Amino acid sequence: MNIVAGSENGSEAFVFLDNDYLNENNKGLDTVIGVNESKSDIGEFKLYNIASAENYGVHAIDINVVGKGFRIFTFTFG
Repeated sequence: MNIVAGSENGSEAFVFLDNDYLNENNKGLDTVIGVNESKSDIGEFKLYNIASAENYGVHAIDINVVGKGFRIFTFTFG
């Protein structure tokens, strides 16, 4: 999953797939895995790869953003 987003002041996007933290198998290229977290640091306005499901199917993704000035323009899948 990709998002086109950015933040004028810098934001953190905490990402969950199917109500769970991402892991090494499903994290995006722009997502960092930590202890009890999976997040993307959002700064400049660009395309961010935030998740990659291991299997095609129905999934739920949650993005919880911390920080002011965050804007998201589009999601892309595939």
